[in-house]
Amino acid sequence: MIDLVIITYNGKELTKNAIESALKNTFSPSKIIIVDNNSSDGTVEYIKNLFPQVEIISLTKNLGYGTASNIGVKEAIAPYVVISNNDVLFPVVFFEKLESLINKIGGIFGVIGFQQIYPDGSFQNSFGDFHTVKSALMDVFLVSLLKLRFRKLRWKFGYRKVRKVDYVDGAVICVNKNVFDKVGGFDEDFFFYSEEVDLCKRMRESGFDVLMDETNEVIHYRGQGKNRIGLSVDKVPTFVKSRAIYCEKHLSNLSAFLYLRFEAIFYKELSFLMKFKNKISKKVLSEQIFINDLISKEFWKISAKFNYK
Repeated sequence: MIDLVIITYNGKELTKNAIESALKNTFSPSKIIIVDNNSSDGTVEYIKNLFPQVEIISLTKNLGYGTASNIGVKEAIAPYVVISNNDVLFPVVFFEKLESLINKIGGIFGVIGFQQIYPDGSFQNSFGDFHTVKSALMDVFLVSLLKLRFRKLRWKFGYRKVRKVDYVDGAVICVNKNVFDKVGGFDEDFFFYSEEVDLCKRMRESGFDVLMDETNEVIHYRGQGKNRIGLSVDKVPTFVKSRAIYCEKHLSNLSAFLYLRFEAIFYKELSFLMKFKNKISKKVLSEQIFINDLISKEFWKISAKFNYK
């Protein structure tokens, strides 16, 4: 048995499409739960009328992705729960493949992630390394970008498998409910961003595998890839704050300071490299550069809190 929890905040058409794709699966979820973060576009009423069989939890304020996920998982009855954004489409065999993998590994895992693709079928990065000084240095020396290019090529030529990784992207994950409860679920200090990295780290530290299933794909709109991490200007403060919370939890003061300074340098490098892109409109390119410069500035600024402790 697998339950599905979808977190919504506006985007009622996206939510409808996500539910429909799940219901069309050869192996449908035993229960679908919508946790709505106080949408203002009529999502709750719209979904309630279209899908009376779907359980809807309507929150009175936006509590963030992790908190809403925790609420949804508590309502789940299946031993395994898929937690998803609402801008996701599940291919018709997604849940069948997932059930097969769970049976194959005896249900022993912490988190499973999936290969995300854009609606046009192109590759999305769906897993990564924990945030450390080493990972930041790999960013600065562009090793991480080379690794990403290698992943794309490996996927393009059909070399796909289930592999153990540090963390998986949180847009669509499957959690073992018992393990999820054991580690305390998502840390609700994270409103959005980095909450899945923190969850996976605690899963790994508790002895449970974090798996990436490259053979099972999901369509994730992710703003149609407008920039490297799908950020808009208004989301930059939340992104930076969440990264700082992660550093405070898992790194020493010195490591956190170095990590954030190196990441600030990396985003400046990204801005420079983007100037050589010729397949993007000038308007979008200018927006990407502005966002990366802003992230760099904010990372540099927030790193000071760790330097002087």
